[in-house]
Amino acid sequence: MSTQPGTLPHASAGAGEPPLVFVHGFGGSPGEWHAQLSHFAPRHLTIAVDLNGSIAARMDGDCAVASLGGAVAELIRERGLRKAVVIAHSLGCRIAIEAAAQMPTQVCALALIDGSQFPEGTESATRRQLTQGGYSSVVDLLFSAMLTPRNGASVTPAWERAARLPADVGSRVVLDFLRWDAVKQERVLSTLRVPVLALQATGRGPDGKRRLLAPGESSPYLAMIRSAAQDSRVVIVPDAGHFAHLDAPAEVNEALEAFIASLTPGDSPPPTLMGTHQ
Repeated sequence: MSTQPGTLPHASAGAGEPPLVFVHGFGGSPGEWHAQLSHFAPRHLTIAVDLNGSIAARMDGDCAVASLGGAVAELIRERGLRKAVVIAHSLGCRIAIEAAAQMPTQVCALALIDGSQFPEGTESATRRQLTQGGYSSVVDLLFSAMLTPRNGASVTPAWERAARLPADVGSRVVLDFLRWDAVKQERVLSTLRVPVLALQATGRGPDGKRRLLAPGESSPYLAMIRSAAQDSRVVIVPDAGHFAHLDAPAEVNEALEAFIASLTPGDSPPPTLMGTHQ
């Protein structure tokens, strides 16, 4: 894989339609998509964006999600991609939704891996935590809630990268995506006219911590996806953590493969994993 020049740093490999654009989450990196890029590059152009070096430079006021979504949309335009499938994780899911809203003619589908929606009031509570404990305490709360007995190795690198962000920048990003969740996520998602796959492994419990979802189970976030998206599909990845693409790469790749194939009428039925499709 070689790094390509462009407005937004990214790496690309392979060739073929539709092109696949991978967007990591808070503290993530392009390298975490290795299992997906290796799987899909023989048949698709694959692009993994790197948001880490661009967060401070691209924030417009406090609009981190909209600004970073615009950067992904700009990359899609600059690369001349048509009918791109944007595949995203965690915070990246929000950025992908914004990119699709800003580039509606060139994004044909979204695959959202373990996205979430923080409830109203979380922004205010987080502001208080920032005042009392500082940025590092907020990062620790966010990432410790992602831990399950099997996924510490997946969570730790992103946790460490997020902690290294300048405190003022990281704080603004966190507050913005919490505000975006409460005010914009459902509304922006409802404007899209593309299929949306929610590839979900965890749900947020009343205590704010993530818990593993079982086959057939739903969550408030998945209910929102089903309500807001005009064409939504849900696949549960059992026994995987928040970083499902790292914890269960074969299952994630299988679900993505089926979803991508279903975008061409007659090629494939909607995505399904045995016992996990809803």
